[in-house]
Amino acid sequence: MKKLKTTFELPGFTNVVTHIYWGNIIFECVSVEQGITANKIEKAIKKDFRSDIKVLLRSFKNIETICKKLTVT
Repeated sequence: MKKLKTTFELPGFTNVVTHIYWGNIIFECVSVEQGITANKIEKAIKKDFRSDIKVLLRSFKNIETICKKLTVT
């Protein structure tokens, strides 16, 4: 979804990829303050889409740790 990608790019996030099927957006951000970043995204989505949603952020390291702990079946 191009508009959602633009919503993330305008505040300065980079390498934005949307996965609408899963509801995930992958991006890079220099900020380490997840609370501030989530708040910035929530405000941008509310402005662009008039939708009041909550954002959950996960770092690459966090996702990597989760994947390593998954059992292979």
